[in-house]
Amino acid sequence: MGIFVYSNSTGTFQKNDIYGNSLSGIQTKIKGDPRIEENKIHHNLGSGFCAYQSSRGKVFKNEIFQNGLRGVDIESQSNPLIYSNNIHDNKKGGIFVYKNGGGFIKKNTIQKNRNNQVLIKRGCYPQLSKNIIPNKGLKNENRK
Repeated sequence: MGIFVYSNSTGTFQKNDIYGNSLSGIQTKIKGDPRIEENKIHHNLGSGFCAYQSSRGKVFKNEIFQNGLRGVDIESQSNPLIYSNNIHDNKKGGIFVYKNGGGFIKKNTIQKNRNNQVLIKRGCYPQLSKNIIPNKGLKNENRK
């Protein structure tokens, strides 16, 4: 794992090149709340950014690409702000919201990811607005 922010920790990570990690590029867990800005997050074996166990985080203006899983994972009552990122060419999807995850996903370009651009599992209710997502790139299991 590249950067791990947990147990009510914070921190600012700006203008870094985060790549080649055996797990995630950046992971926040147990109410972690980092500021992730203007980084390149790529070629990690796991996902680019992961928010778990009631974490938050502000993820701004990053390029998140070519990770082994997804660009962004949000789960377990986590509510990060994912804003103005370019999320592309990840191997399992762009953004995955599951296990009661939430979040605010705004003004991102999410494209050219394998599988789904954005996948929202049943029981998850993130707020999405003003994102660029190709036709049929959003799968929301809460909708019939």
